[in-house]
Amino acid sequence: MLILSAFPQRSERVRLLLLLSAAVFPFLPLFGSPLLLDERVLFYEAAKFIALDPLAPWQLPLGGSGTWRPLLTYVYWLDGAGPAWQSHLFNLALHALLVWLAWRWLCCRLTREAATIAVCLFACHAAHVASAGWVAGRADLLMSVFVVSALLAWEARRPFLCVLAAVAAVLCKETGVAVLPMLGLLVIAD
Repeated sequence: MLILSAFPQRSERVRLLLLLSAAVFPFLPLFGSPLLLDERVLFYEAAKFIALDPLAPWQLPLGGSGTWRPLLTYVYWLDGAGPAWQSHLFNLALHALLVWLAWRWLCCRLTREAATIAVCLFACHAAHVASAGWVAGRADLLMSVFVVSALLAWEARRPFLCVLAAVAAVLCKETGVAVLPMLGLLVIAD
């Protein structure tokens, strides 16, 4: 990391390239994989419910799982007609976006070197195979993107964007409500 510090302009580009490489390369073999049966069901259910009533995702509960995830249902509806590689590419792009947002947030709390190391480990950790590679794992990716966006909005002192991102996180997956205690801890820390 000392080499990265010597050239400030270049080091930011190198860090970004390192982060995106760690986020993308481990998951490239997924592009050849087909959609699983449950993923096809998610696309079918989203298309069926929205065709019957465009506001159907806002009704409780939706789908066979009994969950209420209206934003996710619209995302599945938009993605359902495409080929499998397109669905995998969308998940991989969400994963890369999450890695970049996490790095930006950690840079607010840690040194750039520490944030880069932490997020590189986060980016290529085996725990993300399910969310980055399995289209049904998109709920976790979207929820996480919005949670980290809420944290970044809080750091930037943009309360409206913070609330908007927190609400979007909950509308993607119920566990997005965990952003509330996180924001509470940020309030205490500040």
